[in-house]
Amino acid sequence: MRLRTSLETVLLVCLALALGAHLAYAIGQEPANKFTLILSTDTMLMPFKMPAMPAGVALPPGFHMPDFSAPKRNITGEAHYPNAAVEPIFVTVPADLGLPNNQLPLLVPQPPPSTPGQPGQGGQGQTQSVKYTTMLYWHPDTYQGPVTNSFNTASMPAMRPGQPPAIPTSGGVDWAAELARTASGNKGDLPKTVVGQGNYVLNTGGLTAPLDGFLPPLLVTAPDDLKTVDLTQPLTITWKPVAGARGFILHARGMVMNGQNDYTMIQWVSTLAQPPERVRDDYRQETTIADDLQNGILLPPDTTQCVMPGGMFPANLTSFTLAVTAVGNDFYSQENGVTIVGTIRAKWTAMKMGGMGAPPQQ
Repeated sequence: MRLRTSLETVLLVCLALALGAHLAYAIGQEPANKFTLILSTDTMLMPFKMPAMPAGVALPPGFHMPDFSAPKRNITGEAHYPNAAVEPIFVTVPADLGLPNNQLPLLVPQPPPSTPGQPGQGGQGQTQSVKYTTMLYWHPDTYQGPVTNSFNTASMPAMRPGQPPAIPTSGGVDWAAELARTASGNKGDLPKTVVGQGNYVLNTGGLTAPLDGFLPPLLVTAPDDLKTVDLTQPLTITWKPVAGARGFILHARGMVMNGQNDYTMIQWVSTLAQPPERVRDDYRQETTIADDLQNGILLPPDTTQCVMPGGMFPANLTSFTLAVTAVGNDFYSQENGVTIVGTIRAKWTAMKMGGMGAPPQQ
């Protein structure tokens, strides 16, 4: 049980730090009125293989073991308003997605309640000091960097056992007010035959994002497993061509727990120049895809191999994530003070957790 709890805590801390960085970027850079859609075809290589059923043991009738590594097609929508968002908010989507009433609902998040002595995300209670350091590298074959940033203390609500860590406070941002201006929703496990080509229309303002549809799955052929990979050495990543891809970008993230409430996050991005903030965690278009190809932000569309250099990640990593992303024919428009962005992605992600090669035991 302790092993599983530690694993969950590590993942939650990674998520909190990554989400905090993403929100900080979004709040500082994104326009006040924006409509975003993401069509993604995601493949996840689990950090361990599911155990086989014992001999002579059959699954119950009608029960099928899910294939966690099978590609999943997902649609995500987000509308960011200059003032507090008012529901109902939804996106009308093509019929082949199979959503009820051909609509993707977008919901405004509500802050979790706080219980005296048990603070929630916005609750009043004891805080703890958390130190974390980020180290950014870039460039295939021979890395460049790092650019290092250290945050000596980040005020975070003290966590109860099993409670997700809150997002670190930064720059006096009123997270609750920002979230109240944002409506979002997603739907996964769409049909394998889904195309998704067509117009996606937001019911507020009649904003329309015409999209080309989903990319086919991205199939990485090497490495086929991260469990035995020595991340202190160069790692060659190869994949099959992806029809319709405009370019590729790779991200690697590793975390080291230096001690209690002391974390180091190490990042590598496959850009040829120091990656701007908008592509450090994921790829977000700013001008055109053609510009990013020319400036070495994206690898060319005919790329099928990239080398992640050695020497960046230490042997004592607590967690490691590698992502290969194919960028499709995105849509971008700015009219009447509203930014409309449609992104199309195929992503392959693999994880490695502290050398574990088997599922956590009870």
